Amino acid sequence: MQIAILSRTKQMLRTLSASRQMVARRTGMSFVAIALVLQSFVLVMGAQAQASSDDMISGGVGSKEQILAHYDANTNNFRDVMTYNGITRAELASMSAMKRFTVDSSSYSWGWTPRFSEAQGQREHSVAGRTVYSRPHSLWDFSWYNGWEGKSATRGAFRIVSACGNLVTYSVPTPPAPKPTPKPEPKPQPAVTCDSLTVTPIQGSRTKVRISGKASGQNGGVVKELRYYVFDTNGNTIIQASAPGAESSTTIELPDAAGTYKAQVYAISDLGNITSTSCTAQITVPEKPVTPTPTPDKPSITITKTVNKQKHAAVAVGQEFTYEITVTNTGKVALKDVVVTDNAPAEVSLVKADAGAVKDNTWTYTISEFKAGEAKSFVLTAKYSKYAAGTHKNNVCVDTPTISGGPDACDNATTQTDETIEVCVKAEKTIRTIKRSEYDASKHVDKNSDECKTKPVNPPSTPQTPPSTPSQPTPPAPQTPSTPAQPSTPAPSAPTVTVMPQTGPLNVASGLFGVSGIAGMAYAYVASRRSLR
Repeated sequence: MQIAILSRTKQMLRTLSASRQMVARRTGMSFVAIALVLQSFVLVMGAQAQASSDDMISGGVGSKEQILAHYDANTNNFRDVMTYNGITRAELASMSAMKRFTVDSSSYSWGWTPRFSEAQGQREHSVAGRTVYSRPHSLWDFSWYNGWEGKSATRGAFRIVSACGNLVTYSVPTPPAPKPTPKPEPKPQPAVTCDSLTVTPIQGSRTKVRISGKASGQNGGVVKELRYYVFDTNGNTIIQASAPGAESSTTIELPDAAGTYKAQVYAISDLGNITSTSCTAQITVPEKPVTPTPTPDKPSITITKTVNKQKHAAVAVGQEFTYEITVTNTGKVALKDVVVTDNAPAEVSLVKADAGAVKDNTWTYTISEFKAGEAKSFVLTAKYSKYAAGTHKNNVCVDTPTISGGPDACDNATTQTDETIEVCVKAEKTIRTIKRSEYDASKHVDKNSDECKTKPVNPPSTPQTPPSTPSQPTPPAPQTPSTPAQPSTPAPSAPTVTVMPQTGPLNVASGLFGVSGIAGMAYAYVASRRSLR
């Protein structure tokens, strides 16, 4: 019995020792695993920290959609770098699926940090105010990478690296040539310039003018005074004047002799006496004006005449018409006692005048004062007392003692008249006055002819039978309306059944099946509750 107990105890001790060893081994393996994870995390974090400054898209990209999103947001100037290389959004969207590529010596990797030297092929590019670098891809210490490949119309084949979003191209844009260093500007030297000379004539004088000069100093140059000179046609100085300062004016008087003179101004300074073409002007003294001999003003007068406001008029016998007369003083002196006379022809009788007097068929009017440029008009009324053949001229004249000689001006107007006769118009059987030239034997007869007498017409006889009184109309008899027939009521018809209700064994069977299902569910529920107990 003791032996059995002892054996059992040893076995238990051996089992306990094996368990302790197993726990120790598992604990050691756990610490090793934790250490490996921490070491990997440190290595990865260090690598990411080292690469993030050069990445165009920090942390890299996993799909073309992410690339396009960074392009649209211009993340880290990603779109600016693409645009600089002539790569469009559509060309990015058309890239191939992501695959593995081998680094070759003809490609260039783009990034934001300088990793190599210019001698190794690294180049600087200015994009959006930042410096981006392109360098031979083969300088890196890896041989393959995952990414996407596309085709640019400008740059050719290109790739986007998945791990960092950096661009890979097979050519790079040529950077612009550096601007040349500007040469140092020479130190400005003092200078003086003569700027202008103007000549202004003095009103009312042939020989006096006012001359004005202006000069300026630059970079420390100082104008002390302006000196004016006037030269004759032989170049001799005939006038000299001066005034202090860089701007002044002075009045000079030229010789009385007509001619052209040269004026010039000089700017006097420590740099010398300076002038220019702008400081030279020509001055002309005109000839003395010749006073014209006055010519005495000559008197002049005109007269016009019309009949019924025209030069010739045809009027009827006994019908009044008018002569219009206008007298104008066309000279430059006033006239006195201007007499206007109108002698009517014997065939025409002067009836009246709006001014002056008519005597012995002659009209006369005297204008006592007639100013220069003044005009006066008169109207004479006349008529033909009887027919007179032909054209008859009426003269009017004006005469003034200021102008020597006979009538100083005359004018005329002509009239004519037609002989009239009284005739009987056949169609009208009336007596009318017409011109003799209008007489037509087929239309007219002598006013005393029997054809012109109107024959009386007997009036119609009075009707003997009086009109009959119309009979009264008989109104129509009223009609009694007929009673309308009563409408018949239609008999109701039974409704037509189009679908028969479904009944029979099928419905009974389906009902029994449903009840059985419910009973089975209830039994299952009770059984489950018992098993739980």
